[in-house]
Amino acid sequence: MFKCSVVLAIVLSIYSSYNVFASELDGKLDVTILYETLCPDSVRFITNQLYPNWESLAPYTNFKFVPFGKAANVNDGESFECQHGPDECRGNLLQSCVLHLLGKNPAMHMRFVGCQMHPSADHTGKTCSRMVGLDWIPIERCMKSDVGRLLQLRAEKETNAIWPQFIPTIVFNGVFNQDLQDMSQIDFRGAACHFLRSAYPHLCSNSTVLHSDFRM
Repeated sequence: MFKCSVVLAIVLSIYSSYNVFASELDGKLDVTILYETLCPDSVRFITNQLYPNWESLAPYTNFKFVPFGKAANVNDGESFECQHGPDECRGNLLQSCVLHLLGKNPAMHMRFVGCQMHPSADHTGKTCSRMVGLDWIPIERCMKSDVGRLLQLRAEKETNAIWPQFIPTIVFNGVFNQDLQDMSQIDFRGAACHFLRSAYPHLCSNSTVLHSDFRM
């Protein structure tokens, strides 16, 4: 079991490193969403701010989803305790596994999360995973295996690197900023346009401008 866990950890580490390297090469804005699957504020942000804007922002932006929030692992991932109870822990695990199985397919990542985080979603995950072309058996296998456990431990590590005080927390280019965080909750497009406006003025002509003394 230990040997298997080490191999899985190495594979996941390589996959994560590749994503970072690819992002640095493509010159896009990096947006990381730290969220919880049953958090009303996470549902509200993804449904009302992120999903309606992602398609127009996608050519210029890399989105990364980290479903963990204010959860915590017990005994190195033997179990997890979540802010909104066991159902949220299952939801976080489900989304980690689906995102992993979808691989480098950002459009499908967004479609799945947008579907699964909708207030009327089927919380088993079967409907939304089927919509993005995944069979249920490999998802269930991931959720019951060390793969799922390690995915959630990695999500915990990524979340704790920011140590968010509020969920969801939105991070731009790997750096947390409270002004951008606050703006993202009510005008995500405007927050993204703080970085994109000069290069893509057509994209941001109607977006809010942050106050002039704003600094990253």
